[in-house]
Amino acid sequence: MAAWKLIYPFIDNNTKKKFVFVDNKRLKSTLLQEINEDQLPEVYGGNKPLLPIEES
Repeated sequence: MAAWKLIYPFIDNNTKKKFVFVDNKRLKSTLLQEINEDQLPEVYGGNKPLLPIEES
């Protein structure tokens, strides 16, 4: 977060709006606002199992 505070003043306002910082408690609910739970990997609380890149 310290790095963000350093570069924040130099970033365009439209770009700033694209960044969302969340804690672990709100991670899943925040991701589900944009991603269907069936497409969200299990590691982030979704239903999609991770596949090794060799199997994708």
